[in-house]
Amino acid sequence: MGTRKADQRSPLAITAVSAGGAVALALILGPVATAASSDASSEVAAARQDKASVARQAAVERSAAVRTAAHDAQAQAAAGLRLAETGSVDTTPYLLGGTVFLVLGTGMLVALRRRETRYQG
Repeated sequence: MGTRKADQRSPLAITAVSAGGAVALALILGPVATAASSDASSEVAAARQDKASVARQAAVERSAAVRTAAHDAQAQAAAGLRLAETGSVDTTPYLLGGTVFLVLGTGMLVALRRRETRYQG
């Protein structure tokens, strides 16, 4: 019972071998990753600048659109035009139906829990 077969390995030994392999791989690939990261950092900086300029341009366009919409609204108000009243949907049946289903589901869960404790105890 205390003897171990030659082909069995302890989890600690497997973990140590895996960690050693990971460290060796990091030591080997470390200089390659450093060189690649310096090239990538300049590309990332350029991409960030492009992204910032696109965001600035979009903000300028949005503000122009808002100004145009405000001007149009003022012109319509001066002309006496008003928006149509569309009304609203009565949500009371949906609210009541959702509440009923919620209460039914809660009741089913409570009944199931009671039945489960009755058979266990």
